[in-house]
Amino acid sequence: MAQAAISQKKRKEGLVFNVKPYHQTVLGKTFFGDCSQETILLERNSLRTFLSSLETGLSIKPNASFATLVNFSNYENHPIHRWFKYREGYSIKLVKQFLQRDETLVLDPFCGSGTTLLAAKEEGLSSIGFDINPVSTFISEVKTADYSEEDIITLRKLIGKILNMSVENKLDKPELSIIDKVFNEEILNVLLCLKEAINEVKEKKHHDFLKLGWLSILEEVSNARKEGNGIKYRFTKRTPNGYVTLPQKEWEEKAFGKHKKNFVFDALKEKYSEMLYDIEHSRFKTTKTLIYQESALAIDKHIKKGTISTVIFSPPYANSFDYFEIFKVELWMGDFVKNYEELKNLRRKALRSNVNSELNSSGTIKFAELDLLLSFLKEDKLWDDNIKKVLYGYFTDMKIVLEKAFECLKPNGECVIVVGNSAYGGVIIPTDALLAHIAKKIGFEGVEINVARHLTTSSQQKVELTTLKEHLRESVIVMRKPSKESTYTKVVELPQFSIPKGKKFIITSNNVSYLTHVIHKYPAKFIPQIPRWAISKYASSGKCIVLDPFCGSGTTLVEGILLGNKSYGIDIDPLARLISKVKTTHLEKERLDTAIQDVINRLGIKKTAEFKPSIPNLSHWFSNDAIKKLGIIRDVIEENKSDKDIYDFLIVAYSSIIRRASNADNQSQKTYVSHTNIKEPEDAFDLFKRKLEQYSVRLQQLFEYVPQGAKAHILEKSSDARNFSSHWIKTGCPKVDIAITSPPYLKAVDYVYTHMAEYFWIGDLFGLQTMKQQNNSEQQYMGTKRVPVADYSTRLETNYDSINLLTELVYKKNKKFAYVLAKFFIDMEMNIREVRKVLKDGGHYIIVIGNNKVAGVPINSNKIISEIGIRNGFELENMFAYKIRNRYMRFPRKGRGGLITEDWIIDLRKA
Repeated sequence: MAQAAISQKKRKEGLVFNVKPYHQTVLGKTFFGDCSQETILLERNSLRTFLSSLETGLSIKPNASFATLVNFSNYENHPIHRWFKYREGYSIKLVKQFLQRDETLVLDPFCGSGTTLLAAKEEGLSSIGFDINPVSTFISEVKTADYSEEDIITLRKLIGKILNMSVENKLDKPELSIIDKVFNEEILNVLLCLKEAINEVKEKKHHDFLKLGWLSILEEVSNARKEGNGIKYRFTKRTPNGYVTLPQKEWEEKAFGKHKKNFVFDALKEKYSEMLYDIEHSRFKTTKTLIYQESALAIDKHIKKGTISTVIFSPPYANSFDYFEIFKVELWMGDFVKNYEELKNLRRKALRSNVNSELNSSGTIKFAELDLLLSFLKEDKLWDDNIKKVLYGYFTDMKIVLEKAFECLKPNGECVIVVGNSAYGGVIIPTDALLAHIAKKIGFEGVEINVARHLTTSSQQKVELTTLKEHLRESVIVMRKPSKESTYTKVVELPQFSIPKGKKFIITSNNVSYLTHVIHKYPAKFIPQIPRWAISKYASSGKCIVLDPFCGSGTTLVEGILLGNKSYGIDIDPLARLISKVKTTHLEKERLDTAIQDVINRLGIKKTAEFKPSIPNLSHWFSNDAIKKLGIIRDVIEENKSDKDIYDFLIVAYSSIIRRASNADNQSQKTYVSHTNIKEPEDAFDLFKRKLEQYSVRLQQLFEYVPQGAKAHILEKSSDARNFSSHWIKTGCPKVDIAITSPPYLKAVDYVYTHMAEYFWIGDLFGLQTMKQQNNSEQQYMGTKRVPVADYSTRLETNYDSINLLTELVYKKNKKFAYVLAKFFIDMEMNIREVRKVLKDGGHYIIVIGNNKVAGVPINSNKIISEIGIRNGFELENMFAYKIRNRYMRFPRKGRGGLITEDWIIDLRKA
């Protein structure tokens, strides 16, 4: 296929870069260098679109239970945990949620103040921690040490001696340039004398315990406090008219009083009392805790591959905070650094997360998505010229850390990351989503982003981030290493050459939403790489007939016309047929642009809505604002009924925003309103305008690549895949070269219920606006669980012993599910017979199906469907699998179908 020309206008606007033919690179997104020259499309006002597309295929869900667990303050009174105030920390309770009693070794590559290590110790588990900051490793070592009765007796004596010492000597100050502003002169000397006395203690464990107590009061008795990316002086106050600096000595007299030595000694006495109380009342099992004052980039030097059970950590965020700057008082006062050259050496080894890092170290790995994200950053809005270098360095280093963590983990080991997103110059840096994609490419599976809470930003950026605030959040990313690394072969595309039967692949490309594949979410659709592989293998010449009898949202149909064929789609779901039609129907640019502009103009004029769904509990599902705006949008769309193709395009764009504009959860398969995670619906007008723009651009781009003569047809009059051949033949439809489909998964997806919110607003077009109508319609779907009691009062028999054996097992546990199981395979046999009637001799029928469980009984659907195909005039050409990495909807768990992790590709050839 010749590469389509891209208009000069688009090139000038910077909308397209590195354009290559779609069949070489797959037009659209590529994650983290799948192909360095793949096309990257920029659409107008597309930062929000980019952020949303980046999240496509990721499991992102709110989890309010984590909100109080991702910060230190809510658990600062936890014994031992409280010894040193570390506001960047998280709670021990969070860590314990992910620890298992049978674990052998826990790793924290950024151990900070030792929260993960202490939690592991409390659970009787051994652990390993790393941190380049010597203050952090020191705190962690003291907190995780074992203290005996003899230690406690000795410490009491030493503390008594220290608290009764005299302070007479005048000692040398640290070389820290701001030391005289940070401390009152008398207080500083008292602290230095105390440190000198502590340093005389020879036993390391006792010395370190005493030193930590001393170290932890430094901020309390100083003129400064930790704030933001450093320290702020307490004698400087913020007022409505700006900052006001009070005379330092005057402020010190008010804050510390006349008896400054007593002020310090009282603070130290209170801290030592707290620490002694904790070790007296905390009794842990003796465990091994190893702590290395070394970069997380070097964990593989100390840990063998496959030895870690769980990795839990919170890395520095990509917010340019310099922890050496934040803890500089402790670093210098505690003699962890003695000069600026030592400090520079520490920064050189640290993760590149701030502008003081060694930004030219270790190189940078170019990620396509990061390149695109950073293109939104405007130099004149950044407070430092090195911000982009920081972000490239940060994600490069984090990729290395995740790769090494993956190697250290045991099979099925879990990795948990607490991380926050950040913003620069009005641009969100979605750290959680970027790290999730990096992790998936490395090989982690089951990656989930649990949104703990949303963050605030500076007043300067607040206005710019108004429409993006949902992406400014703090999250807990959970993932695991596969149980067997060698099971799957990684490929970007399925190979065209001979594939051994039973072979399993991981398709590493995340490029699943290019061109019109982005239009309208649809549950459980398969990735476009599968039909593209099949069509390229068996219908590569173009001008072939491609059929998908369960076409869903049209994935096969799009790929069919892209390769020059005529595509035919059948589906019982009316919304699926409409989406497929819109995705594959060419609309002239001027005609579509004019219609969209007219609609947008009308939305700005129309103030009241005439259309309103006639359901009794509408306000449960939608806010008053959403009801009004969705009604106005529908009214405006109805003004376009004279142009059927334009009308259908508008309806699909409208349908695609309804869930996000509603009170219902955006991600769940079940349409429901959560009362624990309250959702803030997005503005319906804004959503609709963005979708119109995005879908219009994608539709125009699609037909730049579709060869002349290629066309898609959606069968409306005979839409049941179990009974369509007679209509097909009667109306003169051509013989089929290849059929490709992913049928409904057995008892896994409730298609009508999934789109319940959408059908409230467009169901009148299909006679499905009420729940009663939806329920009646659903009974016609394959694999449905909505069946009358009379149908399963006796066990349904089939013509297959393998199926009857399974239904007999299920029937003992659940009669209804036994019926659903038998009926599903009876329906699949009907479909296979129908497809054979319209398929050319030697033609192929590619069926993609996942195996699951019914009432706890494993169902190998791939083997059963192969058996059905063979008995009905097909030969089994091949059968292999790929791992499901990106799926719009999560499948039921806990015995209700199981998590479907693999799709099996069954290649049947008509004998």
